[in-house]
Amino acid sequence: MEKTNKKITSTDFLYFALVILGLAATVMLTNHTMREAQRTETAKKEAERLAEWLTKAGEARAKKESSGVDACDPPSEWAACQEALLNKEGPIGGLHNVIEDDGLIVAETCDKEKSETHGAYIIENGVPPGPGLPPAWAAITADTKLDAPLTLRVFVCGRSFHKIPVAEIKY
Repeated sequence: MEKTNKKITSTDFLYFALVILGLAATVMLTNHTMREAQRTETAKKEAERLAEWLTKAGEARAKKESSGVDACDPPSEWAACQEALLNKEGPIGGLHNVIEDDGLIVAETCDKEKSETHGAYIIENGVPPGPGLPPAWAAITADTKLDAPLTLRVFVCGRSFHKIPVAEIKY
């Protein structure tokens, strides 16, 4: 019977070190991904608050009642309404970019060239191109008049700078 060498060699140590490093990297990446997912879900919930307010205000506007924010009632423009909504004393005060602390709160689109758009809320206005055709979507502009009903979509600019749909509403 042949005697086997049961000593641990440097190759064995290298193998164990690589396994431990691989496990540590897996744990770290999983933790990072979970935190990113939690922040994205929080951002979506915040965007739902915005969409809920816009929906209720749209219902009030349809009944020719006040939305509760003068800057969001006709004949105002979107810029004044957005400023009033984002004001800390506004109906959805405290709305902020939960993914990037120094990021934009509202952006026109997700833009990989502008990292501050990550986590921003995006509001698009549906403009009907003609009878019987679906609306063409574009970012709502500051000078959009609020005197007619609007069809809006709310998004969050998510990881990898893609738009995460939250709601489509009548305002």
